[in-house]
Amino acid sequence: MEAWIDHPVVWIAGASTLFGIGVWVGSVNHSLSDFKTFLPEIRNKLDLLLQRLPLQTLATGSPLQLTELGKQISVELGAAEIAARAVPGLLRHAEGKSAYQIQELSFAYFRETYQPDPEMDRRIQDCAFENGINVGQIQEVFAVLLRDELLKQSAASNE
Repeated sequence: MEAWIDHPVVWIAGASTLFGIGVWVGSVNHSLSDFKTFLPEIRNKLDLLLQRLPLQTLATGSPLQLTELGKQISVELGAAEIAARAVPGLLRHAEGKSAYQIQELSFAYFRETYQPDPEMDRRIQDCAFENGINVGQIQEVFAVLLRDELLKQSAASNE
């Protein structure tokens, strides 16, 4: 039974297997080290891509909500006060409408109807420029605040 262990072919096969495993482990280690050196390059390119994405004032989801940037812009421009001033004129248009329809009404108001005074118009444009966004995104901030106020007041009037 022990004679096969002393056979030279067994020793050659065993040595070849060990050598093959060693070569394979070496290539795996080399691949891992190549990947580890490549990983920071991938991370840097991903960071560059993320930096090129446009800033967002609204977070997706239901309902639409302000991002941190949207909240900052809201405070900076006094958007809640502007939205509150629009509520009395729009409340009758919101009666009997769904939450989505009220949202659409709010967005349409700031896209098509709202006319800021020259000072506020300048502040909106300056804010858009300073934050690397467009004026439409600032209008969206106003619209979300208007929507929330209309929903709150229309719910209160239905009670």
